[in-house]
Amino acid sequence: MNVYDFANDTWPDGERVPYKLIHWRFLDHLYQYSRIPGNFNSDWGTGWDRYEQQSEFAYEKIVPSLQRPVEKLMIEIVVLLLAAGRQSPSFDEFHRNKIAAILDDSALEDLMSMLGHDERREFRDDLAIVQT
Repeated sequence: MNVYDFANDTWPDGERVPYKLIHWRFLDHLYQYSRIPGNFNSDWGTGWDRYEQQSEFAYEKIVPSLQRPVEKLMIEIVVLLLAAGRQSPSFDEFHRNKIAAILDDSALEDLMSMLGHDERREFRDDLAIVQT
């Protein structure tokens, strides 16, 4: 059984990172960003700039550890899903272009075939939300 090492934020080498772990790690990095001195009660102005800055921080922390196209697709879906349609046009375009590039190289059904039933269902549901 493969076990995630929470203390060291590591997943066993050679194993595909599960979708739940990808979104948990992304949310954990958002939390860590909020704990950095100066980020909690900063003057953020108006709009969704705060989420985009937090998201960029978390994204940059997690993306280097994702190797497989399906993992890279998963993080893009998580980022857009959590933005909930409130992101700026440039933020949206950046992540949608990443999704398009991944799907240009790999067929969605091939990527989905790597997932177990429950994981595939959850990911497919999230993908459908982002595509609307």
